[in-house]
Amino acid sequence: MPLAIAPLNVELKIIRIANLEEEVKKHLESLGLTINARIKILSSSNGNVIILVKDFRLALDSNVTRKIFVG
Repeated sequence: MPLAIAPLNVELKIIRIANLEEEVKKHLESLGLTINARIKILSSSNGNVIILVKDFRLALDSNVTRKIFVG
């Protein structure tokens, strides 16, 4: 399911990152958002989310969260 509609406060694993520009994808990877990374959604509003990844918080807009798939 896309990160934009994933449940709050549940540990999730990134299973696919689709259709992002290479520059954006590399930036996300440098922040720890890679395939098989474990994340948790702390808050969500209209597809925009704040996630917990590797003990820090990261805000992502809906354009990105619709292209990151978790399971």
